Amino acid sequence: MRTKRNLFLLWAVLCTAALVVSCDKQPASQEEEDERPEYVDYICTSCYRYVNGTSEPVSVEFHSAQYDLTPPPVEEAFTVAAGGRHEIRFAGFGLFPEPFCLGYDTWVKVSQGERQFVQRAGEETAFLLDSTAYERLEGDRLTRVYEYRFTDDDFAGAEIID
Repeated sequence: MRTKRNLFLLWAVLCTAALVVSCDKQPASQEEEDERPEYVDYICTSCYRYVNGTSEPVSVEFHSAQYDLTPPPVEEAFTVAAGGRHEIRFAGFGLFPEPFCLGYDTWVKVSQGERQFVQRAGEETAFLLDSTAYERLEGDRLTRVYEYRFTDDDFAGAEIID
C-alpha cells in the first residue's frame, strides 16, 4: 500500500515538473531521465490544446489540494483569448498522462466574463479532467495531441460570478 502511495506521489511530482506551455517534441531532460523508474524505458507525452470558440476570453486555473493549504495553491493558470488557443504538455513514464494529472484531489476552475464553473477529480461532470472529452488530433508512438474547444454551451449552466 505504501509503495502505491509513493508511486502516486512520484507520478504527481513528475507530472507537475513536466508542465510546460508548448507541445513541441522535446527529448527528456537529464533530470527526468535520472528520476525515471528502472522498469520504464520511455517517456510518453500528452499535449492538451485549449481553443476558445467563444466571443470572450476564457480563464483556466487548476489546483491540487494535496498541500493542505487554504486556499490551495494554483498549479497553473492561463487565459485563452477569443479565437485563440493555449497548449499544455504533460509527460509520464510508460503511459500517456490525463489532463491536469495531479491526482484525486485536482480541481479546475474555468471562467468567461460573467460565468464560471468548477470541476473536481472523481466527479462524473469533470470532463476537462478526462481525455475522452478531448478530440485526439495527432501524435506518434510516444506523443499524443488532444484538443478541447470551449463554446458558449460550456458556460450555459455555469454559476454567475458576483
